Amino acid sequence: MSIVLILEENDLLKLVNEKVPEPDAEEDKSHWRKSDGRARRILVDSVRYHMVPQISQKKTTREMFKTLKE
Repeated sequence: MSIVLILEENDLLKLVNEKVPEPDAEEDKSHWRKSDGRARRILVDSVRYHMVPQISQKKTTREMFKTLKE
């Protein structure tokens, strides 16, 4: 799956493969949000237009990817 390769290339694959909770520290939280946002954008940009509404309302990359796999 090309989405997996893109996520891996951007060091974001762990956001899909494992549950990565939002950290407590503000600096770490900012990094987590940016990483999750980039990963979610990659997913949305990689799917067909008709699938975007199904995944765009999910809160995390992991939830979006899980929906795509169903």
